[in-house]
Amino acid sequence: MASAANVLSKARKAIVLTTLMVMTSLSPLLIVAPVSAHITDNGTVWPKQASNDTGWVQLDAVGGDPVLGLQASANWGLEFAPGASLSNVTMEVRVNGSDGLLIEEPIITASDVGINLFDWSGLGMLGSSDSFTSNNPHSGRLSPNSESGAYWTLPSGAEINDLVIEALAPVDPAVTFEPVDLEISDYAIHFVDGRLYLAISNSLLIIDYNNDPKIIDLITFDDANSIVDLEIDAANLALHILTDDNYFHALSLVNTAELTPLPETVFDLDTIEFVQFDQFIVASDGTPYALSSDRVAVFDGVDWNNAFFKSQDGKGLDITEVNGILYFSSEGDGIERWDMASSSRLSKWTTANNLHSDSVTSFYTTGNQILMSSEDAGLARYDWNTGFWLSTWTANNWLTSNDVSDVVVSNNIMAILNGNSLQTYNTQNGVFLQNYDLQDFGLVGEGEKLVVWPNIGVRSPANELIMISDGGGDLAIFDTVAAPPYVGNMLLASGPTSGDMDDAVELNGVLYVAADGIMNRFDNQQSRWLTPKLIGDEVNQLITDGTYIYIAGETTGAHKMSQNGTILQTWDAGDGLASNSVQRIAVNNDDLVTINSNT
Repeated sequence: MASAANVLSKARKAIVLTTLMVMTSLSPLLIVAPVSAHITDNGTVWPKQASNDTGWVQLDAVGGDPVLGLQASANWGLEFAPGASLSNVTMEVRVNGSDGLLIEEPIITASDVGINLFDWSGLGMLGSSDSFTSNNPHSGRLSPNSESGAYWTLPSGAEINDLVIEALAPVDPAVTFEPVDLEISDYAIHFVDGRLYLAISNSLLIIDYNNDPKIIDLITFDDANSIVDLEIDAANLALHILTDDNYFHALSLVNTAELTPLPETVFDLDTIEFVQFDQFIVASDGTPYALSSDRVAVFDGVDWNNAFFKSQDGKGLDITEVNGILYFSSEGDGIERWDMASSSRLSKWTTANNLHSDSVTSFYTTGNQILMSSEDAGLARYDWNTGFWLSTWTANNWLTSNDVSDVVVSNNIMAILNGNSLQTYNTQNGVFLQNYDLQDFGLVGEGEKLVVWPNIGVRSPANELIMISDGGGDLAIFDTVAAPPYVGNMLLASGPTSGDMDDAVELNGVLYVAADGIMNRFDNQQSRWLTPKLIGDEVNQLITDGTYIYIAGETTGAHKMSQNGTILQTWDAGDGLASNSVQRIAVNNDDLVTINSNT
């Protein structure tokens, strides 16, 4: 990410063209004709009095180096007769951003006298303005139909040729009365401002961590069933989007405009074939590679070309690049490898040799290790530097389950999403740290996806965070350097955990709905579902005394719940109930009355 940011910084600072127009007049107005010096055999002859009009002169500032902190510069010298007295000197500066003539924070200095004739330092680009003077980016809600507070600072007398405003459309979290299914198929991070791109179904969510609401734009690809892959193209400032049945799309990283996508056809000798790819990658040399159920293809800048055909058909699952080698995983077909330097196919990995599973769902590289997740055989580890396989982590040794949904590393802490738990591992000392139950994070489903969101721009969080998804609309936020690491949730959409309802009761503007052993809570004022709470039993009845919620459980007795969903007290057969199966419940002051079955 950091190297990509430097590419953009250098590209921007390289556009340091400026038109510096200096007009000097050495005589009163209305002089008949300008006169300049001329050369004779004996030397230069200067007229007794005259004027000199240089006209418009373009100076190209060169030599800038953002890495070393060197500013670009240009020199321009004017010759005058020795001892000449200059008067009525006029200087004009003109830029034209629409024609590419602009410069960042220019300073014009008369070097022989040591004074600044023009100083634009600290004011950004001269010739264009691509950011607000106030908070940039600016965000606000219409109240009721207008919003103010965003403005630019322009030079006096500036003429605006083009005014382009990227107006994003923030989206409040969606509210449904059915369970929310938001499967995150992929994500990408903008390498300048740090915005998060989330691919969910056939929609692209653009998220600003510091905005309210956090979803600042929503782009839907109506002709696609779902988005399967996102890739950042830093060289071309593009976000490439691959769908499962509508081929490629591309958006500008500058203004989110639609760009020309990668082609949907593969050219092979005299044959042109439409190919729906499953995964793709923009390699470190800028070359795109793509994986389908039957082949690997490479893009030559004009067409896709077949690199090789796989020995067995299988849906493409993931691609990664490590040290000049590309790794392609497919469902039931192991891992194909490709040497970018020699453009040659390497030996294939399957369970017949060293691979732990023939269906590697995802890759993750940390240090000199390639981590390979699977749904049936745990987490494999390969040391690409030495070429040795390390021991596989499974339920037989370190993991709580062989179903590894995802793995990431943040601040030297590896997070393994393993069934309904998150396991942490210190990569520096090689020690497993702790197991976290996802229910403690407000997640009631099995873990599905981990998203690492680094701090690299104004739209990113202040600290690198891990977002945990269980396929619902609420992402748990995990900060590996915080104590405790669970720091809250980010809501994308809210709905109940089930479309069924055992019983419901309202207390202080919150509707409590019991379903399948879980207490769902709907805030009528905020119009959103709150974090569900686990009851762990079928509910026969809910009542309230105006302060607390009382629950009649099918097998666990009666319960007293606070308004935030915490179980405060439980009564069962050991406390005097006729049985643990409570069918009806009533409360009167300090008295609890129940109707039980199996008595």
